Amino acid sequence: MALKLLYIISYILLAATSFASIQVDSIDVKLSKCKNSNERVELLAKIASEETSKNVDKSNEYANRALKELKTINSTTSAKMACGIYRTLAINYYYNGNNDSSILACNKALLLAKKLKDSKEIADAYLCMQTAYREMGKYEKAVEVSSMALKYYEKDKNLKGQAKATLNIGILYDDQKQYNRALEYLNQAKLLFIQLKDTAQIANAITRAANVYKDTRSQDTAKTMYLEALKLFESIHHKRGIAVIYNNLAGLNNIISSQEALQYYDRALKARIELGDKVSVCMIYNNIGAVYMNDKKYAKAIECLNKGLAVASEIDSKQNLLNIYHALAGSYRRSNRLEEAYSMLFKYASLKDSLFNKESIEKIEEIQTKYETEKKEQEIALLNNTNALKELEINKNKIEISKQNQEKVIIALALLFFIGISIVVFRSYRITKKSKEIITLQKKEIELQKNEVDEKQKEIVDSINYAKRIQYALLASEDLLANNLNEHFVLFKPKDIVSGDFYWATNKNDKFYLAVCDSTGHGVPGAFMSLLNIGFLSEAINEKGIVEPNKIFDYVRIRLIESIGKEEQQDGMDGILVCFDKQANTISYAAANSAPILISRNNLEREFKELPKDKMPVGKGGKNSEFNLFHIQAQKNDMIYLYTDGYADQFGGEKGKKFKYKQLNELLIESSSLGLNDQSILLNQKFVNWKGNLEQVDDVCVIGIRI
Repeated sequence: MALKLLYIISYILLAATSFASIQVDSIDVKLSKCKNSNERVELLAKIASEETSKNVDKSNEYANRALKELKTINSTTSAKMACGIYRTLAINYYYNGNNDSSILACNKALLLAKKLKDSKEIADAYLCMQTAYREMGKYEKAVEVSSMALKYYEKDKNLKGQAKATLNIGILYDDQKQYNRALEYLNQAKLLFIQLKDTAQIANAITRAANVYKDTRSQDTAKTMYLEALKLFESIHHKRGIAVIYNNLAGLNNIISSQEALQYYDRALKARIELGDKVSVCMIYNNIGAVYMNDKKYAKAIECLNKGLAVASEIDSKQNLLNIYHALAGSYRRSNRLEEAYSMLFKYASLKDSLFNKESIEKIEEIQTKYETEKKEQEIALLNNTNALKELEINKNKIEISKQNQEKVIIALALLFFIGISIVVFRSYRITKKSKEIITLQKKEIELQKNEVDEKQKEIVDSINYAKRIQYALLASEDLLANNLNEHFVLFKPKDIVSGDFYWATNKNDKFYLAVCDSTGHGVPGAFMSLLNIGFLSEAINEKGIVEPNKIFDYVRIRLIESIGKEEQQDGMDGILVCFDKQANTISYAAANSAPILISRNNLEREFKELPKDKMPVGKGGKNSEFNLFHIQAQKNDMIYLYTDGYADQFGGEKGKKFKYKQLNELLIESSSLGLNDQSILLNQKFVNWKGNLEQVDDVCVIGIRI
């Protein structure tokens, strides 16, 4: 009996082993039946491409086997096959979070394609590399290579290529928050894929469009579309697509419970781990952490976020690291683990600053800072040189007077010619030598003073730049704004390196708070006041649980007066605090010396309203009564603008006068029908043109929101 049982167990184990290797065996059998190397490479390349959506490691194995086999072939056909294999490897590298290797593989494919002069392969290589550029945050490069791909596809009338390129351009528009344009391209791509009968890509296009609806608060529409895409992915057993849908369904916070979200995220996580998709694993851990944070389960949130941090650090995923640092800082702070919270906050600030340095906006700011610094250095040098020239002129006059006296002596003492000449030469020599010594000492002193000024100035600028990192880390992140607002833009232009103006936001109990404020002063003093004001706003909402904007301003005023405490000082802030109540679907606000602007479309006309405000600051000065609670009655597609006084107070134009609020509001009315990104560009260009060569007089902050 025991022998029989042993036999059965052995048989089962053998069967299991055989089943596990059957696929490999069958592939090897198929390879052995291939007539030549070309056929073997084609088979390996095909298998590698198919395994990409199932198992990245297996896909890499077959792709590398194919490349090794290709070394024995030297033909145009082999070069073309190599292009496809390199693209497969590029996709796999991207899934593993190795974006540099992904781009390198794409460039290898591109080089081969250009040698072959094969426009389709060239286009495929360009299209492939945009994914890695997008993940790295290099949107300019992503747009550039996508456009190049579309150009080649249209030239060849390649319908499949056009569909893929169109889809990617739609995704990039979504990244830039240009939602209408994104939907336009995504729907166009869907129609092209329907013509091609490509089920996976039809589902992908639907998923991308659903993302747009989710970002624009059309949650029910988004859920319907996600479920539609899920059915399509399940019909073709597309594991990666299914994982994407699970993750996206979990993100529909307004219409599903925390428990449902965790279930969806768990399914998505298992699928991504199975696929070897480490980039997505990081994102899902971060998302799960956010769910636990909302449920105030901070210990679980921290545990989950640290798992994501380990993976993100392993693959050096900058964007995931940024998000996780920020989330961990919040979790640690709510757990009263302040030292760890500050550590994560500084890591977030440093990484955010380094990422921004790679963007064009930051580069412009750096150029402006450098220009201002050099300008000041030139002024100091000019002043020093002027002083030196004055001293030189004095010494020159002395020498000149001395020479005149010498001539008189020579004439008067003609009889003592030789003695006189000797005296004159000697005196001239001594004076000249002394003058040279004085000039040398003055030059050294001037150089020493300049070096001291340069060193001190560098220390000051370095300190202010570090303060900038901290301040920018506390401003409302683009992700936070995008997740809680419909279309929006932010125009933020500090007068100096750091700013007294600030925009800050937070979520609390299904309410989203957004503050746009102008602290007393600008530059370093203004920045310190802004940090103080942000701290008190956060304290009022997140710690004291105050929910009404007017009561929050009342609390901040009390804390400011308590903290500053001097009778003669009137420090504080002007500004607007808006509360978007997601459950009640209402918008309320408090306003201190600054009023929101509402622009509605009435038929073909645009209606302008400057909403009510309290004529007093948050702090000392003016009236000391309680702030009022105001409400905004807005309809879909209405525009709300929040701004500080810096834009209107800027001097410029032909006569060097202020821009003024009337002209600013007219500009807002004129641009309100444009896309939000276009509005931001127009406002910035108008400001720059108006200012001209004049100095910026104050910090500038303008935020536009489309309801």
